[in-house]
Amino acid sequence: RFRNWNAASGFTSTVVRAIREDAKGALWIGTNGDGLFRMQDGQFTRFTRKDGLPSDLIFSLAFAKDSALWVGTNGGGLARRADGQFRVYNKDDGLDGDIIWSLLQDDSGSLWLGTYGAGLFRREGERVRGLTTHTGLSSDFVRALWQDHEGSLWIGTNTGGLARLRDGKFTTYTTREGLPNDIAKTVLADPDGGLWVGTSGGGLARLKDGAFQTWSSREGLPHDFVQALLHGRT
Repeated sequence: RFRNWNAASGFTSTVVRAIREDAKGALWIGTNGDGLFRMQDGQFTRFTRKDGLPSDLIFSLAFAKDSALWVGTNGGGLARRADGQFRVYNKDDGLDGDIIWSLLQDDSGSLWLGTYGAGLFRREGERVRGLTTHTGLSSDFVRALWQDHEGSLWIGTNTGGLARLRDGKFTTYTTREGLPNDIAKTVLADPDGGLWVGTSGGGLARLKDGAFQTWSSREGLPHDFVQALLHGRT
């Protein structure tokens, strides 16, 4: 059965961009212009620019190991929520991009940020380092991020296909290597060593042992635009 949460139940947005669950079981929901919501025990609390958010349009969310919430926004840069307060990070902190499409905290505790047009950033403590097409990244428009069990960072881009960052070097996979489409909107590693890629128009692909296997509407996939992936328990 489906249950719908809408304005009558306290959730005033109709477009959800990102969802994450915190350690206490509360859901944090980023919306398309209505700010950030926390849903706990069926009750919604809303946070907007009036509460310190740099923008009410939220693209990405990630929890740090210290339980702080990182918020990637459209036009407002990056925000961190801890102890009930928002702290904003922008160009003054070394972050050139103000549109944050994707966020990931890796196993070492570093925060990775995928931006719209400014490339990829890594934040270690207070140090921020940018990686762009000038340093080997296949595109400066970074849609998705994932770290596999070997420690490699996989990067889905908007025009440059899929990239892998390992030991400081990039490896790129595009339609020339068998990726069905060069817009990689979501990436996910599986326990068997494969990497799944959802594309914008090319369907679903799995990279294993250097080769791609693809599924599209021709194989029964209901749509060739795949925007989200999750690995099940069965």
